[in-house]
Amino acid sequence: MSTNRNVPLRGIADSAKRESAPAAREDTLINRREFLAGSIALAGQAKLLRTMGTASTGGQQKPPVSLPKDLLSSTFPESFLESKLIPADQWRPYPKWSDRGAWEAVPADIAGEIVKRAEADQKLGWKAFLATKFMEFKRDGNRSHYEADSFGRRAKLLHYVLAECMEGKGRFMDDIMNGAWLICEESFWGVPAHLGMQRAGVGLPDVTEPVVELFGAATAQLMAWTKYLVGEQLDKISPLIGKRITLETERRILKPARDRNDFWWMGLDGEHRRLNNWNPWINSNLMAANLILEEDPRRRVYETGRILKSLDQFLNQYWPDASEEEGPGYFNVSPLCYFEAVSMIDDATGNSTNVLSNPFIDAMGRYILAAHVADDSYYNYGDAHVHQAPDGDLLYRFGKAVHDPQLQAFGAWCAVRYGLSSTGTKLANALGRRL
Repeated sequence: MSTNRNVPLRGIADSAKRESAPAAREDTLINRREFLAGSIALAGQAKLLRTMGTASTGGQQKPPVSLPKDLLSSTFPESFLESKLIPADQWRPYPKWSDRGAWEAVPADIAGEIVKRAEADQKLGWKAFLATKFMEFKRDGNRSHYEADSFGRRAKLLHYVLAECMEGKGRFMDDIMNGAWLICEESFWGVPAHLGMQRAGVGLPDVTEPVVELFGAATAQLMAWTKYLVGEQLDKISPLIGKRITLETERRILKPARDRNDFWWMGLDGEHRRLNNWNPWINSNLMAANLILEEDPRRRVYETGRILKSLDQFLNQYWPDASEEEGPGYFNVSPLCYFEAVSMIDDATGNSTNVLSNPFIDAMGRYILAAHVADDSYYNYGDAHVHQAPDGDLLYRFGKAVHDPQLQAFGAWCAVRYGLSSTGTKLANALGRRL
């Protein structure tokens, strides 16, 4: 499991400030080449060139990397997926609740703090979601009030699932049941600001037209990992809970993502529009939900193939220098999400490819080394803050997967500094990225 999510999947709680749709970015995004030509970039030019692999290091000249085309769909064609994709009931990316030895091996300071957070959540109870609060975005432009409630509900479910896995005593199972059931009862898993995707426009959600946006997809991954980790324990309370999780995820997220090509973030409608962080962010969530929850093997293969094609559309138009055009503020939800999706499908096919050895993927990760100044400060541009903190655990796994010791070491440094210790400033996120 990985670290650094305020709530499930992709830093939901604070990432609303970072997500961006195309219409909101055209007038404000600074072109990266203008940035690299500026004085700030020149001040760090030696580090930039070294970390991007275009300057000599230790007397060795690294050749520039080339942008691959259709990397994933060519590596994982449908015939390959049909023969190699591990069945959902056999895929074991992480230990489940019943694997007590693995969970009891988590350091006591981390486990103890996560249990304390869940105990604190128990005292707060659950909030009702009011239609009037949902309508605030249409009425006065406020999106933060509803998002705080929505992200808070998902954070609680995350904390309960992790605490129950850590402790293994069953005392958080009713809380997990309540959280999962409440989320299943919601009219919309996303946020009011994204309802422009539905034909009815912003206001209240039209339950007859499910749309797939950032936080609905993130919720799908949260629900999928909840069922994966503690599904057997939920079945002992009632088998209808797990069935409801699958039904709602299928109806709201997996089916529309499988049946429609017109969601702009997909890049599958032939419009050749510029894609951004929405693509890998959503697709990495879809990948997890599909691999865990899809019960029909043929549909599971088909949807996996669609996700890979969509991710190819994102990478095909990536900047050739492998830099993140939206800035380091989007590193967690763009290159890291891309890596997460690729590592997930590679694991689900038995690690039988060498897709992660492609040097361009390594270069995508090394961008964050180029942008790093000191501590939590980065050369920044676009609409994010200069102070950032990469997901250390996921960055560590990135570096390990691509055999890059420098990137791996930087991930370990970030993990200790920002998450994986009882004094880390982001301990609340420890072990939470996958959820």
